[in-house]
This record gives sequence, C-alpha cells and structure tokens, in this order.
Amino acid sequence: MRPGARHISYEVYLNDIASDALFFAGTPEFLRIDSTVIRRAGGNYSVGFGDGRNVSYQVYSRLDPANSENLTDDYLAPLIGPLRKEYLQIPPMDPRVSELAQTIVGAEPSPAIEAA
Repeated sequence: MRPGARHISYEVYLNDIASDALFFAGTPEFLRIDSTVIRRAGGNYSVGFGDGRNVSYQVYSRLDPANSENLTDDYLAPLIGPLRKEYLQIPPMDPRVSELAQTIVGAEPSPAIEAA
C-alpha cells in the first residue's frame, strides 16, 4: 500500500444512461458486478454490449493522497508517447460539419483576426 493511501467501499447505480462506461473513485481493487467488464485502451472500463442501460456494482478502491510529495514520479511525469497520442486523438468528423459551419458563418471574419 502506498504511504498515506486509504480505501473506500461504495456502490454505484446507473439507470437509463446512454453510455456503457463504468465510473470509479480512485483505483479500483475489487469489483462485484453482474455483467461482463471490458478494459478499454487507456485503462477505461465498460460493461459488455447491451448491458449499459441499468447497471449496479460494488467497488473497493484505493484513494492515493492528493499531496504530491507522497506521489511517485509516475504520477508527476507528463503524458508522453503512445498514450499521449491516444488521449489527444480527435475522432473522425463528418465532412458535413465543416460544410454546415461554413454555411452558418459564411464570410464573417474570425474574432481572432479582428483583435489583431
């Protein structure tokens, strides 16, 4: 256990949401759920396909101290490499979005250009 860390036990109830994401406080160490759990790239968790509308689960999590002097260099290091690329990836955009924006804005000058 990390110095200064503490543990909490809690239950989560998700009803009628459009997402399949699971939500955790801290670092989950034990999970009790009546569904398949999928670990996604980047350490995100979700429930199996079709199970996301009404989900409840119990979690036992570790809460690390917020005081940075107790944290390891891993917590303080900037996000680099493939993980940085993954987190900063912009999803593909439908080309109609740009066309719609151009239709709405037209020849209006940019506020940034006006300020210059």
